[in-house]
Amino acid sequence: MKRFLLLLIAIHLTFAWAQTREDILPALAPPVILDGVRAEMRQPGFWISRHPYPDSLLMSPSAIEAFNSRIRRSFGTVTAIDQHSTSIPGRSIRNQINYLHNNAKGMRLYDATGNNLSTAYWAELARLENSSAIRGNLPVRFAIASSFANQRLVPTMDNLNKEPGDIYFDEIQNSGYDIGTPIVLYHNSRDGAWAFGATSVSSGWFRLQDLAIVSRREWQNHQRAQSFIVVLADKADLWRDASALDYLGGVRMGTRFEYLGESGDYYKLRLALRQENGSGAMQEGYILRSDARIGYLPYTVRNAYNQAFKMLNHRYGWADINGDWDCSSMMIHIFACFGFRLPRNGASQVAASRVVHEFAPAESDSLRYANISRKAVPGISLLHLRGHIVLYLGEVDGTHYIIHNTSGYRVPIDDKSQYIYSIKGTVVSTMELGAGSDKRSLIKRMLTLSVVR
Repeated sequence: MKRFLLLLIAIHLTFAWAQTREDILPALAPPVILDGVRAEMRQPGFWISRHPYPDSLLMSPSAIEAFNSRIRRSFGTVTAIDQHSTSIPGRSIRNQINYLHNNAKGMRLYDATGNNLSTAYWAELARLENSSAIRGNLPVRFAIASSFANQRLVPTMDNLNKEPGDIYFDEIQNSGYDIGTPIVLYHNSRDGAWAFGATSVSSGWFRLQDLAIVSRREWQNHQRAQSFIVVLADKADLWRDASALDYLGGVRMGTRFEYLGESGDYYKLRLALRQENGSGAMQEGYILRSDARIGYLPYTVRNAYNQAFKMLNHRYGWADINGDWDCSSMMIHIFACFGFRLPRNGASQVAASRVVHEFAPAESDSLRYANISRKAVPGISLLHLRGHIVLYLGEVDGTHYIIHNTSGYRVPIDDKSQYIYSIKGTVVSTMELGAGSDKRSLIKRMLTLSVVR
C-alpha cells in the first residue's frame, strides 16, 4: 500500500504529457520508406534471420515475474494493484487532484478555437472536481474498463493544446486503457460523470460510462486467473457472442483475459460489461483464436521481432488517444505479450530494465555506435532519448536500425530553415533521422541503452 501511495504522490513521473513533442512547423509527408532503409528491412524475418539465437528462451515465466516484482519493489512506477486496500486517505487523493489541475492550468493551453483558456474555465473545472469535499478516508471502488478508457488530467474531453490549432497533441490526455484493464476509483466529479482513480501505472480522471464497477473479489479474480489468454494481434475485435455478430469493442496487443474455453474459431473469455444502471457484471465474451493465445508468449527474440513488426505503419496516438500508441505505450504492449509489466514513461522503462550503457555528452557518434554494437541485444534492447524511446533492431553493414512510433523528424533546407516530416506512426529507421536539424540526429540525442532482461 505504501508503494501505491508513493506512486500516486510521484505521479508526474508517469505522465505521457511529460514527453517532448515536435514544434508546429509546415509539415510534409515523409518518404514511404525512410532513407537508408531497404524494403525487406520492414519485415521481421529479415532481422530474425540475422540474429545468432532467435529461438533461445531468454527468460522463464518465473524470471519475468521476478523482474516485475523488482520494478514494484525498487522503483514504485508500477504497483501491485490487485493488492489495493478498500480505503485510502482522502488527503492524498485531494492533493493529487489539485496537483494535476495546477499542472494542466500551468501549461497555458489553448482551446479548439485557438484562444487561451480563461480563469472562469479553470474555475469551472475545479468546481467539477470538487476536491474540497474530500474528507477523512475514502472507500475504494473497484472497476474494470468495459470500453476503451481515456485517462485525463482534469475531467473534460476538451482537446487542449500548447500551440493554437495543434489539436493532434491533446495535452489533457494522460493515457488510455483497454477493455479489461483493472482500475481503482476514489472520488466522483460533482456531476457524477467522472471518477478520479488509478491503474497500476498512472492516475487521472475516467469517464464512468467507460467502466464497469464490480466487487473486489470479482476484480481480483479477473487479474489473478491462472488460466488466461493474451491478445497477440495488433488490435483485435471482442464479441458478445460466438457468432461474432454482437460487437463489444477493440482491444490492443498484450491485453489479458480469463480463459473460459473454446467455441469453433473463437476463444471464450470473461470480461466486465457495464449495465444500464451503471453497475458491472462479469460476462462471457469471444475473440478469434488467431488473434490470441492461451498463456504468455515464450520470451524469445523471434517473438519480440514478430510482435514489434505487427505495429509497423500504425498511427501515432499521443498518450494513447483514440486507442493508438505513443512510443512508450508501444513498448508496454509488445512486452506485455511475454508477461512484462513495464512503467508508462519511457525513461522509467529504461531504468526498470537492465541498463548496459549511459551515453556521455562528449561521446562521438562513432563511439556511440560502437557501444551499441557491443552492448545491445537486437530485438530486446531499448534506446532512450529525451521524450522518446525506441526498440533496437540490429546492425547491417555498419548502419544501426530501430523501430519506433514517432510524430516526425526534421530535415534542414539551409542554414535558416528546415522541413518537418510528419510521420505520426511506427517506422523502421536509422538513428541518423533528423541529422543536421536543430533537434539533431537520434544518435546524438541518445541517453541510455538498456536490455529488457
